[in-house]
Amino acid sequence: MGTSIEQLRDFGLERAREGHSVMLGVETSDETPRERTVRARSRSAKKRPKVNSYSPPTSQQQ
Repeated sequence: MGTSIEQLRDFGLERAREGHSVMLGVETSDETPRERTVRARSRSAKKRPKVNSYSPPTSQQQ
């Protein structure tokens, strides 16, 4: 269950009364929270080739 508009409003007003800066945003998407999660995860799950780092041994001769 999410936060209601009333709860968010009350929280913002309370913080403002306490002297804190407040910034609120409004979501206008029809996307459900589940759809958003799936989209966000697919965006960050890029298929990248595995790269093995290789450093040749250094000579310790003096």
